[in-house]
Amino acid sequence: MRRSIKKTFIGTTALIAALLFVTAGVFAQDSFLDEEPGSGEGGFSEVGESQAQPALEWSGFLETTLRSYMDYENPFRNDNSAYPRVGLDLHYEGDNSEVKAGLRFHRNWDFDLTSTDMNISWYLQRMIDEAYLRLYYDHFDIQAGYIKEVWGTGDQVHVVDVLNPIDYYDFVNNDYIERKVAEFMFKANIRLGMNGMAELVYLPVFTPDLLPTGGRWAPAQTQQLTDLTTAVQSTTGDISYPGDMDTLANGQYALRLSGTLGPVDLGGMYYFGYLHQPSFDVTYVGATPTALDISYDRLHLFGLEAAAAPAGFNLRAEAAYYLTEDFEGDDEMRENNHSIKYVAGFDRDLPISNLNINIQGNGSYYINEEDDPTDNIVSAALTDSWVNDRIKPEFSFAMGIENQDFRLSPELTFVLVDDAELSLRYMLYHGDSDTLFGGYDDNDFAEISFRYDF
Repeated sequence: MRRSIKKTFIGTTALIAALLFVTAGVFAQDSFLDEEPGSGEGGFSEVGESQAQPALEWSGFLETTLRSYMDYENPFRNDNSAYPRVGLDLHYEGDNSEVKAGLRFHRNWDFDLTSTDMNISWYLQRMIDEAYLRLYYDHFDIQAGYIKEVWGTGDQVHVVDVLNPIDYYDFVNNDYIERKVAEFMFKANIRLGMNGMAELVYLPVFTPDLLPTGGRWAPAQTQQLTDLTTAVQSTTGDISYPGDMDTLANGQYALRLSGTLGPVDLGGMYYFGYLHQPSFDVTYVGATPTALDISYDRLHLFGLEAAAAPAGFNLRAEAAYYLTEDFEGDDEMRENNHSIKYVAGFDRDLPISNLNINIQGNGSYYINEEDDPTDNIVSAALTDSWVNDRIKPEFSFAMGIENQDFRLSPELTFVLVDDAELSLRYMLYHGDSDTLFGGYDDNDFAEISFRYDF
């Protein structure tokens, strides 16, 4: 099976590369050769004397959060930490081009420069939130740089959005876009008809997820890998680590087609690249692990997305087929096995106050597993706003169906003035230590945040 997958990899790579070059050539002829340079129709237009010169726009925010990790037996001995955060966003727009850059300066929630997986260079790179150039032509535009791209219709949860790695250092407590790590990519957005779009993406190199190897927010699967590594080392066993993934040989390709059919927004996509979390094979002698092979598996992803708004309901759905190299379904890392994944949900405004309810489910079916082949999570959020949107309460809940682990979070935000907010939040985790939310069972916290946007 692995040989046939490898052959498919080569053929698919050639096909997508040819598609990228042919499409670029066709539209380059349409934009550059059919019009006079500087005419404004296909090439870049010149700025006339009467036109206003483009200007650099900037905005940003200041945020400080005090987080107190709960010690229920000794409440006066809670572990308290303050985390400052500064954001700066720059935007320059010309007649047929724009440049965007976002910088984030902050302390990590579990930051320690003495840790083996952190150093000054690692932290400086994380300061770049996004930085890219975009060029506009008649029928398409091109982006190049460090980009955060979101594919799919889900709300804070996606199964077709795999272009960017994820930052797990405070994974379950940040907004979705903040968890994503900008990746260097080339992207072409080709307009099709009145409302269609074809998106072609090439990522020259591969970046895995940012996974802490210790500390409060190390995921359960990372702890599993750390324990295995320690066990193999104690037997002087063999450990094979992934090679250098930051090479052109590890490029990734993706295609997305989207449009509208009647009242429904539809999309389909294909991704050829890698799983962002490591896979590992373990050799045992009896019950003792004696060898460990760590690698990143190639992935074919075939995905669909849809959204509609009938009768006041905002419906959304995603489905994806993950064809991995571990087709047999026996990888130690369950997430890397051959699977079908889904997201489905809705939100709706209620006729009481300004209430909005949001319910969503997501899960996986591991095709070749006989015992417990499913993982499902259901989440819900109830939001409201009072006093002309000056007070905003929110209550959110997420639960793993099979493992009975959950996360519960009430939050209250006060708009002090138009650009300043004060937020209060409590986060409660519960479950077994090897589950998604239960792995953070000792990390319950209360926090207060102040944010000013400028």
